[in-house]
Amino acid sequence: MITTRLSSLTVEDVPLLERVETITGLSFWGRENYIRFLRDFPEYFGTKAMVFADSARGQFAGFLLARSIFENLEILKVGVWPEFHRRGIGTLLMKAAYAEGIRRGCERCFLEVRKSNRGAIDFYLAHKFVLSGVRRNYYVEPVEDALIMERSFQGFGGTPQGAGGDGGGTGKDARNSAHPGSGAEKRCEAHRRDAKDAEN
Repeated sequence: MITTRLSSLTVEDVPLLERVETITGLSFWGRENYIRFLRDFPEYFGTKAMVFADSARGQFAGFLLARSIFENLEILKVGVWPEFHRRGIGTLLMKAAYAEGIRRGCERCFLEVRKSNRGAIDFYLAHKFVLSGVRRNYYVEPVEDALIMERSFQGFGGTPQGAGGDGGGTGKDARNSAHPGSGAEKRCEAHRRDAKDAEN
């Protein structure tokens, strides 16, 4: 019997993140930055998925890194080992993030994704995200626009269970009224710089 268990991401898991991000094409932000985010900044949190088969030793299947900013939950990264794609790992991680965000008082969720990452975009659309804006030339290596996507938690009753597809890519910033130039966007800007600086 195969089971999947979720638990909090810790600094001890950081070496595993580098391996997952390398194989899935995500941008690794450096061990020091991940350790700093998880250890020193309470607004950051992460979840890891471990898959258990017949043996008691689980296999690291994927992770999600997020942070809560005011009423907003920001999904920073979702990474799933290719061998565990299409097994619902990404959906389990997203629902766990939703539950934690709601517990922290978040009212909406946002992220950013490369314009060319069709698989991740379809995954987020299936999670009721909608396109809310574009950041021109946001990503580097290669340079590419970022699509801002968001969803509301109004009426959300989900828990960290269920199945579905898997996401890939990164997120950054948006909220229902946090489009470029809005007051909420300016409030979020200072909080976004630390993750953006780590990515460059």
